[in-house]
Amino acid sequence: MPDQPSAEATARRKSGRRRMEKVSDGAPTAMLALMSALALSGALTAWYLNSKTAREAPTTASTQPAVSTQPASPHALQPEPSGWQPPSSASPAAGLPGDARWVDLAEGDGPPPSPPEDRTANMVLIPAGKFLYGEESQEVDLPAFYIDRCEVSQAEYAQFLRYVRLTGNHSRCRADEPPNKDHTPLNWGRPDITDPRYPVVGVDYWDVWAYAGWVGKRLPTEEEWEKAARGTDGRLYPWGEEWDERLCNWGPTPGNPRTLLPVDSMPDGKSPFGCLHMLGNAAEWTGSFIDEPRHVHCGRGYCWRIGHMIPYRTTYRMPGPTNLRDEGSGLRCALDAEGEKLERADRAEKKTDG
Repeated sequence: MPDQPSAEATARRKSGRRRMEKVSDGAPTAMLALMSALALSGALTAWYLNSKTAREAPTTASTQPAVSTQPASPHALQPEPSGWQPPSSASPAAGLPGDARWVDLAEGDGPPPSPPEDRTANMVLIPAGKFLYGEESQEVDLPAFYIDRCEVSQAEYAQFLRYVRLTGNHSRCRADEPPNKDHTPLNWGRPDITDPRYPVVGVDYWDVWAYAGWVGKRLPTEEEWEKAARGTDGRLYPWGEEWDERLCNWGPTPGNPRTLLPVDSMPDGKSPFGCLHMLGNAAEWTGSFIDEPRHVHCGRGYCWRIGHMIPYRTTYRMPGPTNLRDEGSGLRCALDAEGEKLERADRAEKKTDG
């Protein structure tokens, strides 16, 4: 992989961008249009799924939570991980078949959980250097950083949520978060979108900021996110130059009631650095703003609920207010490489002195 894009590559990217429809970066009309499209898409998806499950509802009740029907494809869901069982307090889901149960993955016994000791586990190191950024393929130079290989899963977020519930500790949260904020995602536990392997969704900016702080990380900037998604050669998609709907989870279609997919699925759609689901599945909050005075943050990656917007592309900036909670919004975290290097050295020194 070249460290610096060639002049020929830069010209090719710019030419390609000019053939693509321009998207407004932060105008209120763009934000309203996107949010309206999300709402419409969500309503249509819910109608389709509910009508389908109503026709196929089983005649006998089960004690297991309903698992979403997945497409018959190489990326279809596998059986539940061994040892995982839904909490006993699961309750019937309103509007869903009689065997559907809401499942709170944050319930459990024992002391409050702690964040993982190795912060870089399941992260990839993005080396320092230049890459082509944005619709106009601007050359941007970034220091080295780590970024999560996968989106944050519901199993991972459940540990944070359980910690907050048991301790009431909000020391890692933003100072401006609303009173009594408990960080429970929108529709947390709803059967058709709940699985410990799925990305956590329904989280607003206060939620993702608090989670990232609890695990000792931060949100990536939009520049970091884009470099992790497209590499250094300026490609339009994580997997290359041509759109391929088989390589990302862009949502349900007629006859294919796809919903969220496990965070480690669809490896053929990985980015040049090995990051998964950089397009589709869950949209991802970043630490950047589109319009800071109006508190409009920048999200990246699209999500499973807005298939009408395909082909997705790695340069699109998704506007969202701080309190936006949507069934497509999730996160992945980042970490300064130099800071982590210094901290590791400090821990090693303390261990030697001890």
